[in-house]
Amino acid sequence: MNIDHIQRIKSALINRYSMKIQFGYILKDLRKSKNLSQQELANYLCISRPTYLRFEKNLVEAPLSKLFELSELYQLDVVKLISKDQLKRTKQKKNKKLLITNEMHHVKQMVDLAVHLTG
Repeated sequence: MNIDHIQRIKSALINRYSMKIQFGYILKDLRKSKNLSQQELANYLCISRPTYLRFEKNLVEAPLSKLFELSELYQLDVVKLISKDQLKRTKQKKNKKLLITNEMHHVKQMVDLAVHLTG
């Protein structure tokens, strides 16, 4: 293996890690929407409560088998369960861009006013 090959592998691993689907917040929202406790979910999934908590806190990825069980419980397709996370992240990015755009517009108005008052 040459250096370039190792760098490509390293880059691919970094990209995979940064793109890791983290949907703990979605799991928490879904659980709360059904008025379920973490313990009830853990029992349903046949895991310990601390293990389920790790899923919600994005400390570990839920195994695919558990995702299928959760999709059955919430009556969501696994793809939709995962894509809910993607939609949430996309919405957060759009909100952040909108906030920045609004702040830039406000700063421009202040600059225009300052130029008008001093000009």
